[in-house]
Amino acid sequence: MYLTSDQLLSLVAAALRQTTPLALSAIGITISEASGVIHLAAEGIMLMAALAGVIASYFTGSAWAGLFVAMLIGLLLALVMGVCDISLKADQVITGFGINFLALGTTPVLLERVWGNRGRSDAVAGLPTLHWDWLARMPVIGPILDGQGVLFFLMIAVVVLTWLVFHHTPFGLRLRMAGENPAAAATAGVKVNLIRYIAVLSSGVLCGIAGAALSLGQLSLFGRNMVAGRGFVAVAANVVGGWRPIGSFGASLLFGAAEALQLRLQGGMLPNHFVQMIPYILTVLVVCGIGGLRAPLKLGVSFDPEEK
Repeated sequence: MYLTSDQLLSLVAAALRQTTPLALSAIGITISEASGVIHLAAEGIMLMAALAGVIASYFTGSAWAGLFVAMLIGLLLALVMGVCDISLKADQVITGFGINFLALGTTPVLLERVWGNRGRSDAVAGLPTLHWDWLARMPVIGPILDGQGVLFFLMIAVVVLTWLVFHHTPFGLRLRMAGENPAAAATAGVKVNLIRYIAVLSSGVLCGIAGAALSLGQLSLFGRNMVAGRGFVAVAANVVGGWRPIGSFGASLLFGAAEALQLRLQGGMLPNHFVQMIPYILTVLVVCGIGGLRAPLKLGVSFDPEEK
């Protein structure tokens, strides 16, 4: 398949758009798992947040209100996960899948209650895209960045901020200590479970924004099961990225490019069902092919301060 320079730049721009929800949720997962809490609920949180954002935008007429509600839903579901995993010491894998199943069952019911069908919502006010004349006139960069959604630029800020916090602040050190050796961290005066709560709640907010990026940032509506496995791809991006923010972003960029490519190839010579498999096949191949990456030592292990 031959691509002109304009088509290639358009493909890169599409890859960045597809990367935005993946990177936001993957970095949220990275924060949670760096503290020692397994995060498999991204799929469900993104799905619930995507619908909640659309409902709020529908009733208020404001996409910003929808974004706020999506973040709030992400925070509340993360709080449920935190209480189960940190305070009640439940199995963290089961908790994550429980939230996913809750979202899969709840969203069609809410769709029917609000819009009278279980397939999709009405169109609502979406988040703006940003256009600057000075940026559009720049060669190469202009066609790629001009017209990106506001959440793309937020995603870049989140990547940079998370990297700085992880590697250049005392909180980042305590966060990683909570996942590597919580007993030693507690001996040094770190409140391990408080750190884990902060990490889990932060991850929920980021997954909520990721859900809004799909519904309000890309489509301005909600479709049943529209997350379509992206939450699990974000889990894979965290693993491929070595449980670090920059690595998670790089892996999300790779998977986002695969997503953009499959959208480009649809309607061509290859069957659509095969084309739609490309991002997921790539995810499996990359995860199977990595080696030498180590998860935090106490990932998935509950911590009781009385037993340190």
